[in-house]
Amino acid sequence: MFRIISKMFLAGFLMLVASASSIYSAVPGQINYQGKVTDANGNPYTGTGYFKFAISDNAQYGSGTIVWDNDGIPYNETPAETSTTVVNGIFNITLGNTGNPNMQLIPQNIFDSYNELYLKVWYSNNGSSFETMEPSERLVSVGYSA
Repeated sequence: MFRIISKMFLAGFLMLVASASSIYSAVPGQINYQGKVTDANGNPYTGTGYFKFAISDNAQYGSGTIVWDNDGIPYNETPAETSTTVVNGIFNITLGNTGNPNMQLIPQNIFDSYNELYLKVWYSNNGSSFETMEPSERLVSVGYSA
């Protein structure tokens, strides 16, 4: 059994001023996701971490509709894994970065179409036996400055 302690940042939240009375926001199709993987005893893991990600609507415990998953094969419940290096338990991955294996861009329209979105994460240290991390985490934006 593994635990992931995570931090998410909505990467590059841009504010575009169109006129003095209206402000429009643009959300890029990527989210920086960082976390810490430990075993049941709290010992940090080092090695390759295998992950699966899905964004669902209004479903903290996984019962909602999948509106995006990392492999983009129509929003299934078990996407193909992607991997990243984990050092002393710490990992960082950019969700939606098409440079990662089995990773598709996150479409802007899901942020426009849903009031609440949750990130569901599966983790494995061997790439074959995955655990679902519970509960799913609510996606919220954070301030951004250059």
